[in-house]
Amino acid sequence: MDFNLLSYKYPSQRMVTIGNRGMVATSQYLAANAGLDIIKKGGNAIDAAIATAA
Repeated sequence: MDFNLLSYKYPSQRMVTIGNRGMVATSQYLAANAGLDIIKKGGNAIDAAIATAA
C-alpha cells in the first residue's frame, strides 16, 4: 500500500501531518506543549496522552 499525500482519497478540511520523532495533537496549544515536553523528556505516547488530558 502506497501512501501519497497528494492523492489523499478522503475529502477533509484538515491538513495531513507526518512526524518521525513524535507528535502531539490537541485542540489546546498548552495541552499539546505539555504532551510534547513529556515526549522530549523520554516519555512514550501513553505518558503524553495522560499529560495532555490533565
